[in-house]
Formats: sequence, C-alpha cells, structure tokens
Amino acid sequence: MGHYDAEWQRYRRLRRLSLLFLVPFCMMPWYLFSDSPPARPLLLPIAMVLGFIGVGAWFMLNYFRCPRCGKLFAITWWYSLSIFALKCVNCGLRKFSDGDAL
Repeated sequence: MGHYDAEWQRYRRLRRLSLLFLVPFCMMPWYLFSDSPPARPLLLPIAMVLGFIGVGAWFMLNYFRCPRCGKLFAITWWYSLSIFALKCVNCGLRKFSDGDAL
C-alpha cells in the first residue's frame, strides 16, 4: 500500500460520482423535449437532484488537494487543468502515484 492510497481512492470516487450523475443530467433536456416521453413531471425533479449531486462532485474533484503538498492538485492562480492534470501543478506528484519516485 502506498502513502496516498486513501486520498487517491477519494479522487477516483469523486470522478466516478461526477461522471455518473452529470452525463444523465446533460442528456435530460433531450429526453424531456422529445415527442411524448413517459413520466415527464417526475423526471424533471429527479434530473435536478442528479445534476446538483454531479455538479457538487465536479467542484469537489476540481478543488482536490494534492496528497503530498496540500495545495490544489490541478489549479493554479492563472489556469486549471481539471481532470486532465497528470501531475500536481505545484509539487509534481504524478496522479495515482505513491510519492516514492520523483
């Protein structure tokens, strides 16, 4: 087990949660405005709740702190790499590594 396994597990969980809830939320307008979908009044509140969960998970994912240095993993004061960051923009810790190799 590496030094940062618990933090990386949290990162993976947030990534899965955000994608799981944001993808159906983004597809919901297409379904709501199609020709006669069943249960339309029930789907809008469900889509809103799923969307809020997905957006919250996405923000938590973007503001994930590096396990090594404690600073934001993918965001600096002038740019953001979001989920596409392969290493910490501050200390260089590679994503999902245990921090042994520099």
